[in-house]
Amino acid sequence: MKTGLMLAAASLLSIISVSAFAGSQDDREGALFLNLSPAAQQFFQRSVEIRAGYAEGDAYKHFLRDRDGDGKIDVMDKDGYLRLRTGDNGYATNPAFYGRTASSSPEIFYRYVRDCETRQTIERQAIETNGEYKNFVGGDRYQQQCVLDGTADEYYVESRQKLEEGEGGKD
Repeated sequence: MKTGLMLAAASLLSIISVSAFAGSQDDREGALFLNLSPAAQQFFQRSVEIRAGYAEGDAYKHFLRDRDGDGKIDVMDKDGYLRLRTGDNGYATNPAFYGRTASSSPEIFYRYVRDCETRQTIERQAIETNGEYKNFVGGDRYQQQCVLDGTADEYYVESRQKLEEGEGGKD
């Protein structure tokens, strides 16, 4: 009986949480929310709040798109990571900003897209590569992508290990 009540309460909470997406920037993101762990739901809700202020043409305004060009809408796992597979389709890094970078990338790495103003994570990515991905730096790119390039929008933090398991945010 107690377990049944707890399940009913959890289900009701999910319905209430998803209804918070109604009328938001993209009602379709509510479906992604349902599959997330409770900690990842906190991350995702904060991401939606931050991205609501983005211009419609901003690359990170919406989650539901095909970032890796495989013809399928990207899939988010229970921890809130978009699972991307990419070939060598990353932009080469700007040598004036980064100097010397690695000639190869790991087979899988984690990228956190963060908002320049709040420095909070708005998107988590688990990226599988062919080992020759040109756009892997492996660190915090705030200075290069928010200051040096003149656009204070988003920046990457990259790592060979997951940096966020729960609600995410600043390091």
